[in-house]
Amino acid sequence: MSKYFKLTVTSMTSHHLYINAPDGVDEDKIREHWRDFDGGDFSTDEDGDWEFSDLYEVEADDMDMFQVDWEDEIDG
Repeated sequence: MSKYFKLTVTSMTSHHLYINAPDGVDEDKIREHWRDFDGGDFSTDEDGDWEFSDLYEVEADDMDMFQVDWEDEIDG
């Protein structure tokens, strides 16, 4: 089974990313590792630093092309 989350970060712009995570991963775990997603692009950008904005669980049907798998980003 999987859980699905929508992570939103902001800098001078806003960016969202959907995360496909195993059942054992909860919101706290994603909040702890949010900068590790999207290839580390959330560290800095040319317009400023990214800041955590929002995170919530979504249904699988809500996922779009901006998604990553937990295993690929954290465990891999």
